[in-house]
Amino acid sequence: MDPEVLDELQLVQQLVQEHHDGTFAAFLDRPHALLEDKTPREASRSTQDRERLVHLMKIAIYELDMRNRQFQLDLNVNAILQELSLAELI
Repeated sequence: MDPEVLDELQLVQQLVQEHHDGTFAAFLDRPHALLEDKTPREASRSTQDRERLVHLMKIAIYELDMRNRQFQLDLNVNAILQELSLAELI
C-alpha cells in the first residue's frame, strides 16, 4: 500500500477512535430513555435497572460490531463495560 494512503488511513482511524472514546465517555452520564431517563452509571448501581442496562449495552455492542466489520475498525466498549460492572459482556 502506498505510504501516503497508509498515513491517511491511520489518521482517519485515530480520529474515529477519538470520536468513539468521547461519545462513549459522555454516554455514561447522559440519561437514556431505555433506562427510564437514568444514566447508565446510575443504572449500574441498581439491581432493578441492571436488566435494562444489559439490554442497552448489548445493542451498543451489536451496533459497534457491525460498524467494525463494515469499516474494518477495531473499536470496543470494554472500558465502559468494566466501569458499569458488566465485565460478563466483554
